[in-house]
Amino acid sequence: MAFIRVTNDDGVTLIDSEVFNLYLAQKGTLSAQWDVEVGWIALITYSAKSDLPPVLAVSCSTHHASLLSVKKINNIYTYIVIFVDASGDNPNFSGNYFIFDAGELTKTGTGLLIIRNKDGYVTFDSDKKYLRVHSIQNYPTYQHDEFGRLPADVVIDTDMNKKLAVVTNKISYCYTSRVNGGELDLTWYYDGIKVSADKISRHVDMYQSLNYISGGANATRNSSDSQYMIVDVTGY
Repeated sequence: MAFIRVTNDDGVTLIDSEVFNLYLAQKGTLSAQWDVEVGWIALITYSAKSDLPPVLAVSCSTHHASLLSVKKINNIYTYIVIFVDASGDNPNFSGNYFIFDAGELTKTGTGLLIIRNKDGYVTFDSDKKYLRVHSIQNYPTYQHDEFGRLPADVVIDTDMNKKLAVVTNKISYCYTSRVNGGELDLTWYYDGIKVSADKISRHVDMYQSLNYISGGANATRNSSDSQYMIVDVTGY
């Protein structure tokens, strides 16, 4: 049980004295590059300061972005962020990323307010910028119909005085395979989140499509839901 706990107006715990709270350890500009196998991506690397996994938050104002995969080698994390609605040879990307880490164990701090756990380790230092949860957004599984129609965009109004970013807890996908006239069509759909000045929107789009020669005749579909954590990075 926490000796000290700080919550926001919605009851979401922001600081817990017995938890190593995540603070801003690295930030930067989203830089997109073309990958022949995946498409338009942002590749982000980070050297973790803790044994606990860091958290990546993305704020893209031009495209719907989502975290596709994470690779860990020793303490080096490599993130692949996709832009599900990017198209063309050189689309104009605008966005930032924020990485939050628990940091190294320490019993000293520099801030005016320092909170330690029962073992004396610092779990909060007012000189650091901590992860602040705004909300959790859940989106159900989906299937496109025979006309190729996908779910409509979901738009949520937000406070224009706050800068928000998005943590991908679970990306949604829809995979289809279909044989048509002796050709096998494989298609992947993903969802992503775009962050504007006063709203966030969720969008589903076809991300990759492959075509092969086939002699069979069948069709399969598989899909999943998604969950995104919206975080407040105002002033970060």
